[in-house]
Amino acid sequence: MLRSDPRTFWPRFFQRHGNRITESTVRILLQTLVRHKAYGHAVELLRTAIREGKAKPWMYEALAMVLRLAGHPDREVEEALLSAADSISDSPLSLYRVAEQLAKFGHHRAALNLLRRAAALAPDVAQPYEKALVLALQLDDPDALEWAATNLLSRAWREDHFRLHRLAYAAVEEMVRKLERNGDLERATQLRMAVREADQRDLVIRVTWQGEADVDVRVLEPIGTECSIRNRRTAAGGVLVQDGMGQRPEEIYICPRAFPGVYQVFCKKVWGNVLGNRVRIEVTRWQGTEAEQTEVHYAIVDQQEPVLVKLPRGRRSELANVPHIQLEMDPHTGRWATHLVMPLAKLDRFLKRYGGRYRGARHLYQVALGSAIAYQPIPAPVFDGAGMAVSAVVSHDRRYVRIGISPFFTNVVGERRFQVFATFR
Repeated sequence: MLRSDPRTFWPRFFQRHGNRITESTVRILLQTLVRHKAYGHAVELLRTAIREGKAKPWMYEALAMVLRLAGHPDREVEEALLSAADSISDSPLSLYRVAEQLAKFGHHRAALNLLRRAAALAPDVAQPYEKALVLALQLDDPDALEWAATNLLSRAWREDHFRLHRLAYAAVEEMVRKLERNGDLERATQLRMAVREADQRDLVIRVTWQGEADVDVRVLEPIGTECSIRNRRTAAGGVLVQDGMGQRPEEIYICPRAFPGVYQVFCKKVWGNVLGNRVRIEVTRWQGTEAEQTEVHYAIVDQQEPVLVKLPRGRRSELANVPHIQLEMDPHTGRWATHLVMPLAKLDRFLKRYGGRYRGARHLYQVALGSAIAYQPIPAPVFDGAGMAVSAVVSHDRRYVRIGISPFFTNVVGERRFQVFATFR
């Protein structure tokens, strides 16, 4: 097969087996051809599958890749990418990948449009906005840059929060300088005002301490959700943007748009020595506005009573749309854990669809997600010490009884504890 002409082989192959060729068949054939570096055959396989009406969105993206591997002209690769952009509609990751490829070939405007579509499908993912900043500067498009920068600055990010904000401000300043050089002072002022308004925070809680130690902060929000190292983004809009320890003794909780109410702050020492066994809790309300207020509390580490932070007013009126599945590493055990997190408003519909059950805190729902390794603890008594098992056998004529004695010795030498969520129906 590999020695035949791919332009004639694959059309005959589809004519002979067309009814039995499925998407999985094309995928397996493509993987086999790429593994054997038969890129010419891979190109014709995908082209023939598309012509025969078996096209799927991923095929256009794969076609662009194998065209490049086969050494085809850039024009053909660009055409395949543009076709991929037209065919992809519901996959943010695929849209972002195609946008990156289009940007490499200079199709910045088409790439920017794809990034907008990806951001609309996954608004709390930073990569489309970050890439859009670069493209907007290359296109000298202040509107696109304002869209990307304000979306970055109006949110708190679990990863790289401060880097993303610095990047947004740097891009805005560069665009403002360009506008001022071109004499468009009004647009430059509008851009600065939009950025300043986006970078407002209803509530910021910054916990610091002295000493080589790790302190974990847990914030219980007014609607019952809990923000901590195990659940860094909540349906109330709160995000733990920094988990510091050792030489960086600082934990920062940010809620850009918060529910009004009382926030409870708990501080627990994980390891090390905290100087004076106290932490400093700096609370900033309505950061970036004329009504900004800052107050400082001091708390004893591991105390049972929380520090109460009252927020009289907030801009949030509905639950935040947090990711359904969060894969996070426990910093203490070094193990990955999957958390299914969902706003309360979607509870009934979601549970009815997937047959799940409510477990644990109000913001945490666990459902069956297919095949997985799981542990189901079964409570049972454990015997510790010396014991003896006795069995008796009576003969058939009932004249004799045979007794078997089996002594045993049990010694519990240790235990392994793990958290189990309570369940109710």
